[in-house]
Amino acid sequence: MQANVSILAVGVLAASMMSFWGVSQAAPNGPVEAKLSASKVVMQADGKESLQSAEQTQPGDTLEYRAVYRNNGNNPAKNLLATLPVPQGLQFVPGQAMPHSASLDGKNYAIVPLKRQVKLADGKVEERAVPYSEYRYLQWKLGDLAPGTNTAVSARMRVSTSMRVSTSTAANTSIAVKGVGQ
Repeated sequence: MQANVSILAVGVLAASMMSFWGVSQAAPNGPVEAKLSASKVVMQADGKESLQSAEQTQPGDTLEYRAVYRNNGNNPAKNLLATLPVPQGLQFVPGQAMPHSASLDGKNYAIVPLKRQVKLADGKVEERAVPYSEYRYLQWKLGDLAPGTNTAVSARMRVSTSMRVSTSTAANTSIAVKGVGQ
């Protein structure tokens, strides 16, 4: 079964989303541009990883999403908060770069690792870690971004269903930055 990858972010910059190809959004203190790329992580014969085209994926493949933010303005962009969704058909894989916080619903964020109260059979309540496979949104506190500089976040996700990443998918892919100019 083939499905298109669709990434929908939460968070608003100037009441709109930044597109996959980095359409700039003007903030009170200058434009911040965001670009999102997706690569398939492939293990080479020598044991090293390489990043390759993610156009065709299979269940079990690992993708690396990378969002690069650039301040094209003349003033610092303040208090940047980047949100990267975990699309349906993908599961967040912890490891190399951990987000500051995460959400199961895109509304309520907590510091990673997420915890929840679970009622046991004997009636006692116990705090347990939420499985990473349930994370739907990842968030990083980027702080301030000086004029003319870049910062990036990345996250790895495992494919749980067959997917196809295409240029039409890219046009429908969004990421977000909140807090610019605050």
